Amino acid sequence: MGVKYGMDAVRMSLSIGNAPGQDFRLYEEKIEGYRNFANKLWNIGRYISTQAPANTPTLSDGDAWVLEQLRIVIEKVTGYIENYQLSLAGQALYDFLWHDVADWYIEYSKIQPNPTVLRYVWHTALRLLHPFMPFITEALWVGMQESDLILVAAWPTNVSPFTVDPQAVARFIQLQKSVMALRVFRGASGVSAQDVGEVVASEQEVRSMTILSR
Repeated sequence: MGVKYGMDAVRMSLSIGNAPGQDFRLYEEKIEGYRNFANKLWNIGRYISTQAPANTPTLSDGDAWVLEQLRIVIEKVTGYIENYQLSLAGQALYDFLWHDVADWYIEYSKIQPNPTVLRYVWHTALRLLHPFMPFITEALWVGMQESDLILVAAWPTNVSPFTVDPQAVARFIQLQKSVMALRVFRGASGVSAQDVGEVVASEQEVRSMTILSR
């Protein structure tokens, strides 16, 4: 009989959303959700494996933003683990990898790629996630042709080889707000995702759309 969900999905289900000393519910839908998360990780790893290494170009706004998010999640996860708050640590990693990396940075990198930053973020994120999902992270690590196992890899620190411009981070955050506002506008107007057109908006109009999207 085949395995339905996998041990990593079960581990994440036991780690996230559970407070120490309290009863908790473990239900199949929750495990299924983290199995989907594992599949998302596989897809990210497969995409990154297609990106040829390149000389490090100047950091784009998207590069600066994801590096800042990575710095924040390293700080959060390290602090949570040191204080035995495993649920919060796991949730922070889930949010970072699914939303920041998969939803935003991977899509952005298809337009303005920077394989050096992408691989650095992925390399670091796998080490952070390893205590929660040891099997898939080890497999993805080996797929990156690392010489040592992730099990003995050093824990990430906030010391980064990149210099991040705060103004670049702020510009990307504004871009995110604009994109989300346009998505809300498109949905409210019944515009199909297949329809392609140009959008011209002033800074004030973008702010207004952002407020409406909240």
